[in-house]
Amino acid sequence: MTNKFEENSVPIVAIAQVGNFEGGRPEFVDRHAPLMRAIGDRGFRAVALDGARDKDGEGGFSRFYVSEEGLLVPRDGSVRVDAAYDLSGGVGRQVPEVLALNPRSIRDLASSKAAHSEVLRLDLGDVIPQSVSRPATKEAIENGLDEIEADEVIVKANRDPHKKHPMLIGTKDAVRGRIDDLLQTTKPIDLILIQEYMPEVNGGFASDLQYADATEKEFAASKKEGAKEVRVRVIDEEPVAVMGRAGLNVDDRQQDKWVHFAPESVPSHIPALGVAVAKVLRAKAGVEDSDLGVDLTPDGLRFIEANGRNIGTMRPDAERPAAHRIHEIVTNALADKLTAMAVRKRSGR
Repeated sequence: MTNKFEENSVPIVAIAQVGNFEGGRPEFVDRHAPLMRAIGDRGFRAVALDGARDKDGEGGFSRFYVSEEGLLVPRDGSVRVDAAYDLSGGVGRQVPEVLALNPRSIRDLASSKAAHSEVLRLDLGDVIPQSVSRPATKEAIENGLDEIEADEVIVKANRDPHKKHPMLIGTKDAVRGRIDDLLQTTKPIDLILIQEYMPEVNGGFASDLQYADATEKEFAASKKEGAKEVRVRVIDEEPVAVMGRAGLNVDDRQQDKWVHFAPESVPSHIPALGVAVAKVLRAKAGVEDSDLGVDLTPDGLRFIEANGRNIGTMRPDAERPAAHRIHEIVTNALADKLTAMAVRKRSGR
């Protein structure tokens, strides 16, 4: 390591996300300032990176950003980053000297619904829906439908991080009549995932689950239309938070909302399944560091999908105490994890 990094005596944690940082990105600061403050409160230095764009080829970055008065302010001069909350994935892919959350192998595994469904079904059995993946052609999809034993299926793009591709749900005959709708897209599709449809998503949350307060109950009632799911946020193999999602609609995937439960009402089988999924994926990917959102049916008994890309810190919400509690829990868990990674990096372990 050259002398240009010697001034960085305090371990540095970065939040890395690709984006045009001109203009100070107030929305970035609004979203991530609580995590940056939490990192600073632990005696570490928090900076922002424009993904991996300013990497210098020596494990450092030629530009970084700091938060000042609600804006990101650029700083020139090489900085060595020890650990990164890698929201866009570039640091993990291009700067191996930095410990990234999530590392490339588990990020790629989680982003492929076909790959992680196959791996999980081998270990966890029927709690994972039966799935097959096929090339994005009408003939291949029609043939794949016959391999699913369930009467109803869901057909979707294997990778769809920005929710741009339609999903098809229904009987196999009904889906066959709509395959062209899925394939008529301006964005390429690598593979199509064909999966048994789980009608449980249209049922209620697990009977033991109680809303955190009247505000959450009313909020959930306003989203009575649409499907539901439960998400277990798992950092490494520790269940950090359990929350619900209501109002899911395949035709409008931007209208769903988070709802929150009383922590003491969460039945043990829900975090247990989230952790079981995380363990299998971490072992397959061979990683020490991971941050996953594991989505389950609303009863918490079956798996829907895993998320490892830009899951987020959950926004603060002064008007919803239960949502704000989850924000604080997740923010502090991430700060603890990232600073521990930075210490490990500095110690050479």
